[in-house]
Amino acid sequence: MTTSGRVRRAWIIPLVAAASSFAPRFSHAGPPQDTTHVCIAAFDDGQRLRTDGKLRAAHDKLVICSQRECPAVLREDCAGVLREVEAATPTIVLSAADRDGHDLTDVEVTLEGKSLTSHLDGRALSVDPGKLALEFTKKPWAPVKMEIVVREGDKNRPVKALLGPPKEMADDRQDGKPDTPPRSFVAWAVPVGFGIVGVGAVAFATATRIRIGNEADDLRGTCAPDCAQADRDRLSSDLVAANIGFGVGIGCIALAVASWFILAPRPVVRANGNGVALAW
Repeated sequence: MTTSGRVRRAWIIPLVAAASSFAPRFSHAGPPQDTTHVCIAAFDDGQRLRTDGKLRAAHDKLVICSQRECPAVLREDCAGVLREVEAATPTIVLSAADRDGHDLTDVEVTLEGKSLTSHLDGRALSVDPGKLALEFTKKPWAPVKMEIVVREGDKNRPVKALLGPPKEMADDRQDGKPDTPPRSFVAWAVPVGFGIVGVGAVAFATATRIRIGNEADDLRGTCAPDCAQADRDRLSSDLVAANIGFGVGIGCIALAVASWFILAPRPVVRANGNGVALAW
């Protein structure tokens, strides 16, 4: 309890005690109780809660001792403290939107695990000062959690949450369409280049082998077994070139196939964005 609260209580209690025998009783308080004692207890509890920073609970207690049933001298002092608590109690204005910017109203918000509201209507809500743990929930999306710090006297502070994935991501998941970027120039040029070289080399080797076979048949029919050594060496060199051409061609074709798949664009894997919290 603050010093001013102790001073107030010190002079209030003797004054109101004298009038306690004339005070009416609360009809809603269950078993009969002395009205003055109830008012004093509410005033005392309200100031203690105020000191502890529990302004909402203090407000509820101070409302009790501000009623007409309480002695006038206590009621007046209690009402003054109530006005101070109301001025110090911070308020926040909650809002939520989907990732395309559309406002949402059917969102449940909890504060420290307890329900604060189940409908966002733009009205200010009273909270205690300090660090607050809020959670916004709208099915079937995952909840969005955030922590904010509010100060005494803050009024109408906006707190906004973004819920759910972007619309285009939701549409892609519903339609089953992969989000694949187009093939790049390099992804086209490399396999096509290898393919052209490979096919050309195989074609050259095949044509060379056919020519060598025809020339060998001619030599066998005209000069075998006394054909010139130069003709034999030439055919042997051409055969080596044809074999190399086959090897190069087959290798390039294999590289063309491999690079086609290696350089193929990959589908974009998007995170399942269930929400991002923003607070100002």
